[in-house]
Amino acid sequence: MSSYSPGVQQKEPRQDTRRLVLALIVTLGLGASLAMAQVTVYTTSADFALGTVLDVNHDAPHPDQLQLDTSARELRFIHLATAGGDGPRQGTLVRIDVDTGAIMGEFRVAPNGVLADASRTVVDGQGNVWLANRDQILPPTGGAVVKIGVIVGGTRCNAFGAPDVNGEFLQPPFDYSTAIDRDGDGLIRTSSGQEQVLAWPNISDGTGSPSGGPALVEDAVDELILVYQKTHSPVLRHASIDPGGQIWVAGYPGQPAQFEKLNPDTGALMTSFRAPGCGGFGGLVDSQGVMWSTSLHQGSVMRRDLASPASSLCVPINGPDGIIIDPQGHVWISQRMSAAVAKIAPDGLVLFQAKPIPGAVELGGLAASPLTGHIFVSDTVLNRVYHLDTAGDLVGAPIPVDLAPMGLTVDDQGRVWVACRGSDSVNRIEPSAITGGQVDLVLNFHRGTEPFQFSKTSGPVDYEVTQAQGTWNVIEDSGENDSEWGRLEWNASEPNGAAVVVEARASNDLANLSSQPYSPALNSMRTHLRGRYMQARVQLQQSPTTGESPILFDLAIENLGVGAAPCGKAHRRSPGSLLLYPEFDSRPGTVCITTVSNTNLAEIDVEYVYIDGDQCLEFNRTETLTGNDTLSLLASAHNPNQAYGYFYIFAKDPTSGAPIQHDALMGQILVLNGFEAFEYSVNALSLQALATGATTDLDGDGVRDLDGLEYTMAPAEILVPRFLGQSGPGLINSELVLLALTGGPEFTTWIDFLIYNDNEEEFSTSHSFHCWERINLLDISNVFSNAFLAGSTNHAPNEILGLGELEAGWFRIDGALAQSSTTSIEDPAVWAVLIERLGGFAAADLPFELCSQANGDLISSGLTGDQ
Repeated sequence: MSSYSPGVQQKEPRQDTRRLVLALIVTLGLGASLAMAQVTVYTTSADFALGTVLDVNHDAPHPDQLQLDTSARELRFIHLATAGGDGPRQGTLVRIDVDTGAIMGEFRVAPNGVLADASRTVVDGQGNVWLANRDQILPPTGGAVVKIGVIVGGTRCNAFGAPDVNGEFLQPPFDYSTAIDRDGDGLIRTSSGQEQVLAWPNISDGTGSPSGGPALVEDAVDELILVYQKTHSPVLRHASIDPGGQIWVAGYPGQPAQFEKLNPDTGALMTSFRAPGCGGFGGLVDSQGVMWSTSLHQGSVMRRDLASPASSLCVPINGPDGIIIDPQGHVWISQRMSAAVAKIAPDGLVLFQAKPIPGAVELGGLAASPLTGHIFVSDTVLNRVYHLDTAGDLVGAPIPVDLAPMGLTVDDQGRVWVACRGSDSVNRIEPSAITGGQVDLVLNFHRGTEPFQFSKTSGPVDYEVTQAQGTWNVIEDSGENDSEWGRLEWNASEPNGAAVVVEARASNDLANLSSQPYSPALNSMRTHLRGRYMQARVQLQQSPTTGESPILFDLAIENLGVGAAPCGKAHRRSPGSLLLYPEFDSRPGTVCITTVSNTNLAEIDVEYVYIDGDQCLEFNRTETLTGNDTLSLLASAHNPNQAYGYFYIFAKDPTSGAPIQHDALMGQILVLNGFEAFEYSVNALSLQALATGATTDLDGDGVRDLDGLEYTMAPAEILVPRFLGQSGPGLINSELVLLALTGGPEFTTWIDFLIYNDNEEEFSTSHSFHCWERINLLDISNVFSNAFLAGSTNHAPNEILGLGELEAGWFRIDGALAQSSTTSIEDPAVWAVLIERLGGFAAADLPFELCSQANGDLISSGLTGDQ
């Protein structure tokens, strides 16, 4: 018995304990407090058993990990050799589903124009069919044998992979396959049914090594045609497989000839022996490695122990034709002209030499039932099948079938399949212990097909089918309402595009948890979910190309408790009291126009605070806006002392000069290349004032605090929805503008990037800068390069649609650390804007944001920042 599985990776033993307690510093509002974060780790089978599984398991032989379920299947085909399926003496092999009778494919057995007349067939341990051609007769060509593979599953499509039920191609994943993708297009081109016989150009196949070297097929269009080997023996009629999986063929040009053993992978000739005066017409090898082979005109049957060649003998049997082995190991032989059957014990003892079948005229093929051991034999003249018991006696009446029944086989359900050469049909018989049986299915073929011989069923060949997807979910109870759930972190294997997708949801009410939507979780990133209960769901999705299962080795869930800050969200598109502009550029050759507009009827003063991009030095100016006024300025005229950097504008009382709430300001910058070419424009980031008294400066430090008390908080993470694969100066060479919003001039800020290609693959990098920076993406990481995305990742083909050679992705930015010579601040606030450049064109827009954090400020000074 052979078995097939896509393969599952086994993880290394782990030392993790299930519950860990980590001390984490969690930044809260204006300061920092120590919180104890509880982390639950799921990594053993006992851990995973605490959750609920659907089509996934953590069982032996791969415990302590989650993988998709598999289900055991068995190949369920029979194979019919036809003498003229593709024209006179141009035989084919027809694959039939034993359960439905559907024809699953029809295959050439020799190159175009080469005589074949398909004869005997045998199925190997992988479900491949080996077929001997008997019409290749004369030296020096000898005979020929062909190996045809098997495939189960996949999606019928056209040559471009588009679904097409009539297509000549199959797109993976496959449940089982021995096919070879000869042209490397990722598809398998193969016949889909009756009379869809694909071409086999007669170029080089079969013209290889005259000494019988490897004979892998190169020219056949059908990619299930795997081997085509020319043999020294002509008129091949014997095909069998020994217990070691080697293929044996022999010719019979009217007399015994030569037996040849072939490599089951390449078809290469391994060894041979001359027939001992008998054998070659048809035969088999039993489970003990004994070969049995008939010789029709010599009136004998060869018995040869392949392990002891000297044991060969010829057993006298008159006119032996068909030969089979019953479930008890007895050899049965049909005697053509004497209309009798013989039965031989495994050791060669003849149990009966010629038992006549009443009324029979000329016998053909025979087969044994795997269920009852009963024998079925065809009468090619009277168009009958005889049902015999284990003693060779007739059961019931002869069973009428179509014209000239030849070969037979019995499937694992005990049904008898009959090849009727004279009527170009196949009959299926449902046996009966009383009546003998009756035909319950007829398959008709075109005229001249001449069905001839059957193989046994394709088995027992077992394979495993991996579920397309499955889930595991678990519910965690923090014990406290409004508890914040932090990071989800996991280790997984995702071969060939298989995927592990983690989601989470939370609620204070367990009964209400199931009604909450799931939110995608990113590995090692905070979820910002709140609630007493949190449910994590892991979806495992098989590889779309190989069917392999992904594996989840472990999952860690972090709970931060109730002391953590909520995930606040600001309204950046509404007018505010504080506007943050990502840059100004006053250098020669660049024109930067800044605009601020007052959407309120009240007059207001606004203070411009320019921050130099080199030294983080400050330059201030105040302007007055009347009601519904707008003010546009050239940055180089308004601030002639600084070359570039960023600036912000805040509303202040015209009388006292104190910063105040005036949520009516909106703004934009426009950058021109000289006065001729548009460069890009982008809106200012709007921050609303939350303090409503005489001043927004609640702590009197002269700093605009983005803390949720003075002004809306800074974003916690920056999300950039697209970047194009970078190719360098003059082509695609985008820039990222970075602003540090925590610390001040004395601090260096480190930021973390998570970068995703167009097929959800994740890459990480980090970068540090001081105060403000405008930097090319390629200077941050080569991950942004088109060459890397296209050549070193499992990217999605043909994306960008219409620009298949150009890659794209997206990324997220999170502050990691701001550090001066004396102070370190974890999770600093940052802001960023991507300027995309394609040749001479540029474009920019505000990024998306995820949640808010309370430690941003504009702009503190000193070694401790605004602590």
